[in-house]
Amino acid sequence: MVPGPAVHARGEGIDGLGRSGELHAAVAQVLGPIVDQIDLPMFRAPTFAVTAAVAVLFMVTFAGVLLGNVLFLTGPWHYSTLSAGLLFAPGPLVAAIFAVPGGRLGQRFSAGPVIAAGPPASAWPACRGGCW
Repeated sequence: MVPGPAVHARGEGIDGLGRSGELHAAVAQVLGPIVDQIDLPMFRAPTFAVTAAVAVLFMVTFAGVLLGNVLFLTGPWHYSTLSAGLLFAPGPLVAAIFAVPGGRLGQRFSAGPVIAAGPPASAWPACRGGCW
């Protein structure tokens, strides 16, 4: 546990961590055990290094979009936290339902055609009622 106040006080930085040393200690405490588990020589392979960098970039941007959407729903639109969370439930639910059939289709027809069929198949139910 990092010593310091857990509440936000004006002029003391992020969430009451007034000194940057405390923030660095908190980051090191969280990331230390994770970094110990990573096999660093794997990053010498260019393909793995680029793939890992793109995966981290995607994760950070996707998390930012989710956070922004939740803050927007709970802020200006005044949804409760529970309601905002339930509004995001259909996405993971649909992904869980279609993961196995999509994997089987990918093994049978290769990934390219299955990926190309995804957006039109997703848009079809919404556009059946004549959106164009």
